[in-house]
Amino acid sequence: MLSFYTKDVCPICKDKAKEVSPITIKSLVKNEYIKELLSIEDFFYCQTPNCEVIYFKPNEIIKQEHLIKEVGIKEWSSPKTVCYCFNWTKEKISDEISKFGKTNAIEDISGKMNSIGCDCEHQNPSGKCCLKDVKKVIKELS
Repeated sequence: MLSFYTKDVCPICKDKAKEVSPITIKSLVKNEYIKELLSIEDFFYCQTPNCEVIYFKPNEIIKQEHLIKEVGIKEWSSPKTVCYCFNWTKEKISDEISKFGKTNAIEDISGKMNSIGCDCEHQNPSGKCCLKDVKKVIKELS
């Protein structure tokens, strides 16, 4: 049987992942663990909720215990942060929907992005803007 290695497939859950910036790795991985890495380049972010892997590349895996903050997308995390720059959690969005029938998360985040700016590359484990994830959570809870 032939076996193919794909660098963007998580070695544990086998799901496809997206590359993450070295800036994100440097910002979120504990300093003592960064020293153990061969480099902070070429890591991928595993978004599978029940997978223990956060970042990976050939021969290296970074797990939750190596990070300075919880990864909200993972099933064990609490609270489940969806916007790391402006502290929006799944729980906060759910509370707003329960109390008011809607949430202003998108408006709040967008307004702050336009006024003070965001820092997703340093704050969000995906290294990307959270708005897509926030919209997904709102749809799921509505």
